[in-house]
Amino acid sequence: MKKSFGYKMAYFITGKVLFGIYFILTRIKFYGLGNIPKMGSVIFICNHIRNLDAPSPVFAGFKRGRYPKVFAKVNLWDVPILKKFLTFIEAIPVERNSKKAKSSLDIAKEHLEQNEYIVIFPEGTTSKIKNGELLKFKTGAARLALSYPGVCVIPAACDFVKGRLRFCVGLPLKFDINDSVLDLTNKMSIEIDKLLKGIRQIDSENFSPKRCCGVFL
Repeated sequence: MKKSFGYKMAYFITGKVLFGIYFILTRIKFYGLGNIPKMGSVIFICNHIRNLDAPSPVFAGFKRGRYPKVFAKVNLWDVPILKKFLTFIEAIPVERNSKKAKSSLDIAKEHLEQNEYIVIFPEGTTSKIKNGELLKFKTGAARLALSYPGVCVIPAACDFVKGRLRFCVGLPLKFDINDSVLDLTNKMSIEIDKLLKGIRQIDSENFSPKRCCGVFL
């Protein structure tokens, strides 16, 4: 759906203000933003360590001129100020461990048909990086990707290194439309784990943004 000029301006101004606040809180640094397509349908998948990193994939898309639609817990709509914000950015409510979860994927697919940018956290909740490992991925992101042939799936990873949030965007995920849901879910987990390990080398002499993300931007 084509965005109105008023919506674009409101989104741009709101995004700039909120990103300024977010940068103060996290001192976020992006790597590989050039891997995000400026047009076309995108499923953007990322790990989720704590609540503070949740907006990072949204800002990554914003910096590439996209209008991200993010999956969010349905109970967040119970908070008045969050309800207004989530409604404004057209976030997709998710009822975890419920039969209604399928309706969230249906909404996401409608957005993809409009060449939108969808953000999904495959872990389904914050991992808190227990022992440095990702949580087992839910299958929703894979099911959505397999239901929409031609969609671009972009993996990303984030972690806090020495008090600063580092966010690395990888190259588009290669997969086959004939992959099983479990196989594609596994591929997503492997790619994000690789990016996460790359981020943790940031302070080492061997760190290379190009090796970590595929491009140096």
